[in-house]
Amino acid sequence: MKREIRLFINKNGILTVEDPSPLEIKLLSRLGIKLKENSNSTYKLPSRLSLISKKSKSFWASKRKLFERYLKRCFLCGYKCKGKRILLGECPMGKPSYYYQHFIHVGEEKEIGRTLVIELVGCNIRCKFCQKGELISPKRAHLNPFTPSLWKEIKKEYKNEKIDSISFLGGNPDQSFLSILEFLEATPKWALNLPIVWHTNGYSTPALYNLLYGLVDIFVFDFKYFNNNCAINLSKAPKYKETAKLSLKYICEERLFPLVIVRHLVLPGHWECCQKPLIDWLKKYKNNILFNPMSQYKPMWMITERDGILSFPIKEEEYLRVRDYALNAGLTLTE
Repeated sequence: MKREIRLFINKNGILTVEDPSPLEIKLLSRLGIKLKENSNSTYKLPSRLSLISKKSKSFWASKRKLFERYLKRCFLCGYKCKGKRILLGECPMGKPSYYYQHFIHVGEEKEIGRTLVIELVGCNIRCKFCQKGELISPKRAHLNPFTPSLWKEIKKEYKNEKIDSISFLGGNPDQSFLSILEFLEATPKWALNLPIVWHTNGYSTPALYNLLYGLVDIFVFDFKYFNNNCAINLSKAPKYKETAKLSLKYICEERLFPLVIVRHLVLPGHWECCQKPLIDWLKKYKNNILFNPMSQYKPMWMITERDGILSFPIKEEEYLRVRDYALNAGLTLTE
């Protein structure tokens, strides 16, 4: 399996590594650069998959049947298209899924630990600053069919690696639900005790996230905006604020997942419209979530000089303002 290495050097000469794997650790060590590898040595979460009998066909059949019923008049994402698939004719929901690559990620939150990442292709929003724009559309990415047969390749490649969890991200795995369901149903015995991590862009409805109940152990909710104009202008996602609020509220109140991490990518110039009001709203769920304000924004993909302040990386003081405000609001930050 080929691995794409993503290294960036900013105008100050500071090197950053996106999605570091053991390969980057080895490469940079040869250059005299030491990276600390993240490993989940203290935070242990049992896998829900281990509680499901492999013989319990009714569990998997009920999930599949409910999903297919929802799909006929689809309201599973923020578009609520009623089955019209209006997303530029590219909506992958319910279709065969593809993955871009898989690798061991050593730079996630400590709660996730050293995780086996499977990057799914396909997404229902179009973020101008996407760090992996090649994963947005199945028509534009190098395609690998995502089927249960991938387990054999994973076992062969990582049989000697320490793994704390398995993560589905992308792209956006919400649009690959059916394929992931079939993949998890075929989970081999050696992987049954690994917690499942699900990453979402927050632009799906409670109906979809409810389908993940019993499958997912760590739920990572990337709350992108708290202002609909920002969501439309930067991600073409109408009513993002209402969609994300409703879903996160449901997830927290129904306690769907043992651990919920809310991420927020700190964008330059979005303090008043998004960052401050988001944190103020999250305070009511401070006992249900961990919060991770993320500082790795870079002007990538479709961002140009016409985008003003967004054409520059995030400043440290902007990130620290968000982090400190979250701490003062009583939110617990991830490790």
